[in-house]
Amino acid sequence: NLHFTKIKLAKAENFLGEQFTYVQFTVTNAGTQTVQGLSIELDFYDPFKQVVLKDTERLIGPNDMPLRPTEERGLQITIGAIPPQWNYQDPVFHVTGLVLK
Repeated sequence: NLHFTKIKLAKAENFLGEQFTYVQFTVTNAGTQTVQGLSIELDFYDPFKQVVLKDTERLIGPNDMPLRPTEERGLQITIGAIPPQWNYQDPVFHVTGLVLK
């Protein structure tokens, strides 16, 4: 019962000319249990629906505030350059790790 919404992507470049992509989104806990740990995988696709980039992230770890039922939280992650084959669609979110209380 986790929902990922309000997805926004932005590109930036550092002073060395390296490109980064920021992915901002909101995660909502629509379940009845508190989320104490959460890991995801973001999949970016090309026009032929083939994955061109997989990025794994820990969103909620042991030192983070848990996500209580009905709570939503805005988050941002940074990834390196996305391959030029990317179809410019929002990435697909997959939950790869979940700890509930």
